[in-house]
Amino acid sequence: MLSLSLTIMYTLLMTHGEALSTMERIEVHIVESEDLVGLLVKFEEILHWLPACKQLVIVMTASVGLLAGSYRQALTHPSGLCSGCKAAGASVTVIRLGGRYNELVDREFSLDCQDIGTGGASSPSCSFTLVPNNASLIVCPQCGLHDKRPNELNHYKCKNDLWMDDLKLFAECRSPVLFTAWDANEMMLDVRVATEVALEQRTPSSTWEVVVRPFHNPFRGLIPFPEHMQDNSFYFTNCCAFVMQNKTS
Repeated sequence: MLSLSLTIMYTLLMTHGEALSTMERIEVHIVESEDLVGLLVKFEEILHWLPACKQLVIVMTASVGLLAGSYRQALTHPSGLCSGCKAAGASVTVIRLGGRYNELVDREFSLDCQDIGTGGASSPSCSFTLVPNNASLIVCPQCGLHDKRPNELNHYKCKNDLWMDDLKLFAECRSPVLFTAWDANEMMLDVRVATEVALEQRTPSSTWEVVVRPFHNPFRGLIPFPEHMQDNSFYFTNCCAFVMQNKTS
């Protein structure tokens, strides 16, 4: 259950370096997320590695599944944090927004704020605006960018173009974007799709490129899932990953 939290932490270290040790607020956007509210306290592990961080905000967006629809929530669980985080005045907030990431950007939302520990309102309704450049990291877990048949040019096309508008948006913002995959083969196919979009979006002053080369994630999930198309084959959540970022001159 800690795989995603530790993968986020590991990637933050790789992309922000020493600057991470002084960041008091960290905002992470998880795109096309599953409903990870049950992991709210697990995200606290990030605070344990970053004592300077007093405010961790996890924004989850999704257009399908449990989060699809009109979710507009901000969830906290202050009583569930460890004594050290409480004493430091640190907080973890999970914001749930239903809809495609690119369609939610730069819109101000009124959120229903809840304390999941008490089941009641944690505060009056608050507002939040989704701004990609405010993200310390954007995460696309098991996104399957390649999951489509080759087109006539033998290039892979995003499944129903589901990710295409998001990818173009990522290429324009300056936040690092983490893509995870079930295995190395899927990861390399995803790299191909992302780099093709990067070439299309390239300008003389802005280049979206791979900044963390494809790697086997030391914090992959530990629970094996059977591969139904192959005998004696298994896959793991967040098994492999790579990071892209706009390197604006």
